Amino acid sequence: MNLPLLFDHIYRVVDDNTFDELKVLSRIFPVSSHEKKNTNYGHWEGIYITARDGSYLEFIRKDHDWNEQFISVATSSFIQQNNLFNKICQIYPQHKYNLLKINTPAGEPWMHTTMMESPIKNIYFYAIEYQTQQLKKRTQRGKNKNNWAISMDSIEFDASQEQFDKIPLLVDWFASNVVIKNDKAEIQLTKPDGTKFVMIANLNRNTKRNTRFIFKGTYDEDLMNKVAVPDNLKHISLTFKSGIYTLERK
Repeated sequence: MNLPLLFDHIYRVVDDNTFDELKVLSRIFPVSSHEKKNTNYGHWEGIYITARDGSYLEFIRKDHDWNEQFISVATSSFIQQNNLFNKICQIYPQHKYNLLKINTPAGEPWMHTTMMESPIKNIYFYAIEYQTQQLKKRTQRGKNKNNWAISMDSIEFDASQEQFDKIPLLVDWFASNVVIKNDKAEIQLTKPDGTKFVMIANLNRNTKRNTRFIFKGTYDEDLMNKVAVPDNLKHISLTFKSGIYTLERK
């Protein structure tokens, strides 16, 4: 028996300079926001970029709780579940999990998250069970006819030795396919529309700070027209070519 856990979103912690450039760059995307969250499980400042297929990127500003190497992937079933936590524990008993009941900044039920009991430093994977009205909001996210960002399809990033070594131990309860060859790990997650989101982790033994990443997705060339990308960015680049956009931390 398998429980379909589908790609929901990915978040990456970035340094102050990168975050400030992303604030400028994110305004180019039709469905984006800059928000400060304060919940019963912590607070953070984030930038959110959402594609028409509902998948989204979340960039979090580095602080004393968030290390800039940190990367996390969230999955969801995108349907109303009755205690997703218990189902995951029953179907995938090879791990031990924690249940976090997170409220919105307004104090309303937001999500129940299931994550590893002992998460590996700087790389987390977890499953979300959206609560009541939050589920409807989530399934409608990005569904804007003027949203030229059609999809978010992949991230390639440098991983520390610890991150790389632990990847195969962390993903067996939700990944649709994992291929590890030499110093590269490719993890495929199924999205709600049946397509794949691909994570590619490249082992980087030489640096303690692995801040480089590349996001790729598709865009509607007719809707986008001409986007004016600032030319004074030092840390981030955004390029468009043949229906593929590339957002890169250099």
